[in-house]
Amino acid sequence: MSLFDAPVPYLSPLLWDEHKQLKPEVKVYLVKLLEEIYPVEKVHAMVMLGSSVGYQYSATSDIDTNVMGRKGETFDRWHTIFKKFNNRPNLFPGTQRPINFFFQEYIPDTDWSNSLGAYDILANKWIKAPISFEHIGDPIVKYEREIAYGKMLLSMIESQVKRAKEANARGDKDTAHRIYTELAIQFKQIENNRKDAYKYGHRPALHEYNIIYKLIEGSEHHDVFKKLIDYYDSEIDPL
Repeated sequence: MSLFDAPVPYLSPLLWDEHKQLKPEVKVYLVKLLEEIYPVEKVHAMVMLGSSVGYQYSATSDIDTNVMGRKGETFDRWHTIFKKFNNRPNLFPGTQRPINFFFQEYIPDTDWSNSLGAYDILANKWIKAPISFEHIGDPIVKYEREIAYGKMLLSMIESQVKRAKEANARGDKDTAHRIYTELAIQFKQIENNRKDAYKYGHRPALHEYNIIYKLIEGSEHHDVFKKLIDYYDSEIDPL
C-alpha cells in the first residue's frame, strides 16, 4: 500500500541510479519480461508509473508499467493477456515486488500531467518528475477521512465473508453464492470508480477511490477481492 508508506528522501535504489536514471539492468529485465506476452516491435512507449517512480515505496511495492501499443493494436486484443500475465505474479528478481504491465491503445501526445510521476523506459527520460519528498507529507494525516471510510468497508467485507463461509459450512450454497455475488458487484464498482478516477481525475492516485481500492487490496481480504472481481468479469458481465 505505497500511498500509506512513510516517504523517504530518495528513489528506490533497486531501480534508480544516483542520477535518478533507471538502471540499465532494470530496463533490460522489464523489456525481456514484456516480450513473453507482447512483441517489442509493437510497443510505441513503455512508461513506468506509480510508487516505483516516487518517494513512497516499500519492499513489496508494485513496479507498474504502462505499455502503449503502436497504431492498430487494440485493448480488446491484449487486455486479457496482460491481466492473466500480471496474475502469475512476476516478481522482480530477489524481491517481493510484483511487476505489472498495463496495455493502452495508441494515443498521440499522451498527457501524463495527472500522474504522480512518469518515466519513459525506452527513451530513458522523465516525462513527469515525481512529487518531491518535501511535498508528500504524512499520509495517515492526509488521507484520514478516506482511511476511516475504507476501514468501515473492510469491516463490512469481513462480516459478509464470514456469513458466506458460515452458509457454506451448513450446506446453504445458495446463500453463500448470493453473498459472494453481491460482494463481487460491489468490488467491481470500486474497481470501476478507480478506473474512472485515472481516466478523468486530477492526480488520480490521490483520488479517494484509488485510496479505498488500495486499502482493500492491502488488507487480509486481498485474495477474495481479486477473485470476486475476476468472477464478475468472467461470469456476471463477461462482455
